[in-house]
Amino acid sequence: MNKFVVTGIPRSGTTVFAKTLSTIDNIHVANDQHDFYEPFKIMSNSLDLNPLPRLKELEDNCRSNYFGFKSFPSDLLDLTALRLNGYKTFAIVRKDIWKSIFSHAIARTKLFRDNDNTAFKGSSKLYTESVSASSISELPPPLLRMFQDSFFTRIKHAYEFETQYKNTDVIYFEDLIKPNASFECVNNYFDKEIIFNLNYDDSDDFSSYYKNFSPELLHNMCRHFIQTVNIPNDCPQYIKDSIYKYYIGDR
Repeated sequence: MNKFVVTGIPRSGTTVFAKTLSTIDNIHVANDQHDFYEPFKIMSNSLDLNPLPRLKELEDNCRSNYFGFKSFPSDLLDLTALRLNGYKTFAIVRKDIWKSIFSHAIARTKLFRDNDNTAFKGSSKLYTESVSASSISELPPPLLRMFQDSFFTRIKHAYEFETQYKNTDVIYFEDLIKPNASFECVNNYFDKEIIFNLNYDDSDDFSSYYKNFSPELLHNMCRHFIQTVNIPNDCPQYIKDSIYKYYIGDR
């Protein structure tokens, strides 16, 4: 049996990539009750300190030639250990890392708002009302921490996928959303051509993600985050460009 794991940057197309694979004959993608294909995600209400027996059970029960699931670096299973256990890795990365950051922030603030979390009440205003914030000090502290944590993890993981993870094929979200997208690394592994037609329209991403964030606020956030990142010489150019996306002035 051939084994694979779908990983990458959250909010960058990992779910639809896994969902497409699950529709192909002889490819089994382990699912959960939410259709996220993440059977080993760390949940807020439970923690499995040893997920390996369940992984073996899922593998043993698979009757397809290909078995896989989705797992992020922060989940229960270690990606390096999976590689040593014969897993092929496909990493889905959004080159515009800021879009994945804002997509995550919108999803999280809506979740907290819907669950009446008082600490995040001010955060949802940035997506539902017209605000004039220009300084990061005007952002609700929980939202700023969320942005910074999201920025750190996404930059770090993108760098690691590109430079450190072995047996990993990186697929960019920007290529994945093109009509009739097909990837040689995917076709070679599954021994058939797999076409991805996600029908994703990114034309209104800016208005959806940043509609109430002024250029000055975006610059101040960008400048604040840049001061906390040490960029190595082998960092891919698209990551550098994404880090400095909203920075106004010389690098």
